[in-house]
Amino acid sequence: MKKKNVIIAVVLVIVLLIVTAGIVVWRVFFPDLFKSKQDVFWDKAENSIGLSSVKFTDYSKLLDEYKELYNKSYKLDLNMSLDLDLSSSELDSDTQDLINNSTLKTEAYYDADSKDMQEKIGLYKGKSEVLTLDLVTNKDKFGIKCADLSDKYYVANLEDLIDYMVKNSSSASSYSKQQISSMTDVLQNNYSNLHNMDGYKLLYISEDDLKHLDDNYRDIFQKLIPKDCYSTEKNVEVKIDGNKVTTTGYYLTLTGKDGYNFIKDLANTIKDDDVISNILTEKANIILESTGEDKVKSNDVSKAIEKALDELVESLEGLEDYDDEAFQIAVYSDKSASRIDLNYLEDVDKPDKKETLLTIENVFSKNSDKEKAGKLTLSASKVTVATINYEIVDKEDESKLALSIDIPESDFNFSISLATKGNYKKEAVSLDGYVKMSYDDESMGINFDGTIDYTADVSIPELTSKNSVDVLNLSSKQQEEELNKLLKKASEVLPARLKLLGIDVKAEDIYKEKTTTTTTETPADTTTEKKTDDTAKTTTTDTNNVVVPNTDEIQKNIEDIQKTIEDTQKAIDNMPKNN
Repeated sequence: MKKKNVIIAVVLVIVLLIVTAGIVVWRVFFPDLFKSKQDVFWDKAENSIGLSSVKFTDYSKLLDEYKELYNKSYKLDLNMSLDLDLSSSELDSDTQDLINNSTLKTEAYYDADSKDMQEKIGLYKGKSEVLTLDLVTNKDKFGIKCADLSDKYYVANLEDLIDYMVKNSSSASSYSKQQISSMTDVLQNNYSNLHNMDGYKLLYISEDDLKHLDDNYRDIFQKLIPKDCYSTEKNVEVKIDGNKVTTTGYYLTLTGKDGYNFIKDLANTIKDDDVISNILTEKANIILESTGEDKVKSNDVSKAIEKALDELVESLEGLEDYDDEAFQIAVYSDKSASRIDLNYLEDVDKPDKKETLLTIENVFSKNSDKEKAGKLTLSASKVTVATINYEIVDKEDESKLALSIDIPESDFNFSISLATKGNYKKEAVSLDGYVKMSYDDESMGINFDGTIDYTADVSIPELTSKNSVDVLNLSSKQQEEELNKLLKKASEVLPARLKLLGIDVKAEDIYKEKTTTTTTETPADTTTEKKTDDTAKTTTTDTNNVVVPNTDEIQKNIEDIQKTIEDTQKAIDNMPKNN
């Protein structure tokens, strides 16, 4: 008897193991059997566009990376060039070639401790420098220098700039000093807030709030749309990526009444959600504070949200009457390709009679958490509207986002790409990318490459009286003198530099230097005591684009000199001769 009980126990354990293993196998290979129709539909829809793993809480990781990067000092080297091919443009081919062969180089430095910045910008033709500018910000000072023209920065203090704007602006009567100060603060903040915690605060959302959004809105469609709106159909013949396949169709069918009820329920959910109104209030107040405006209260934001949503729901009330007509989302998939159709059903009781309004096909060439690539095709009435080629890479030491949008009917293409390589914690990270657009036979694009180094030692010049000139605190005469110095140096340097770009500029076109010349007439004949005007005559000449004396005056001087010579010769002839 005891032996029999042991055998029964062993058999029960084996059966339990088999059942457990079977459940695991079914869960792994046939997961849809354990899900509701709603869950299966949205899983298929998300998988078809590669968004199955996206959650609100993923935003925390992006925030952490943002906080870490934008609170670090860095050095950025960036090269930019244009690529133009514009046959109908006013720019001739020579000008376009000139632009295409020019490069804009930037060296940017940021000190996270002092919040100081420096940016060196250079225009180059091939490897030859045309002109460079050096921009520096020290707290409330802005400085600019062109090393080719001056060894000093020309600086403006922010407070002095505000005073200058108040005194000299034609709109001074319309704007107070406080208002101009607020506007200037915005300009300053836009220049620096991307690199300090203000930018982080604007983007920050707490983990609890993100979890709340996941819990309440990640599956909002499953929660608010009735179960009987979902259906499946096996052995459906459909064309995906040009191939006829037999697959399962997953459908969401919404009558006008269903759609209206969903929007109304979603609006009520948002109106009752204090988290959303608090987030919007916080972000709005950060922006308002930076512009010097009064803050808003959370209660006022909630009322504004409620009013906007009520108006939306009211405008859609007519949908309630459409209980027979419906829109349908159909999802099909086959291996590495998927298709989503937006259908119109004139009679919801006859689902076979439908009109396909829009089709989206997604063909994956790569599809993993770290790397996705493929082509999206949008079609309407069986005509291709647009194709989108994409590539997304998200690896530890490598990232890339590339999109290319083609619209065949208009022969239009737009593409953008940004790729990085390297571990920013250990080394300089390389950057490479472009933005391009073409239409018919014309095209234009921007190409860029460079490095950004968060491990570099950064040293930014301090703007002092020794290396800078405070232009707003100079007298009018001093300002004119400084301007003349710059123009004179520019007239010496720029003609040769601009010639690299095919631009012919003469020195006198840039600067006309004014000088003072003194001339004195010599007495003609001391013997005859002929008196002449010995008063010094002053005339103004221009050493470059010469401003000469009046021609009549020149002629008179010449005649006076000739007469003096003649009188002198007569005096010599009349002198007594020795025998």
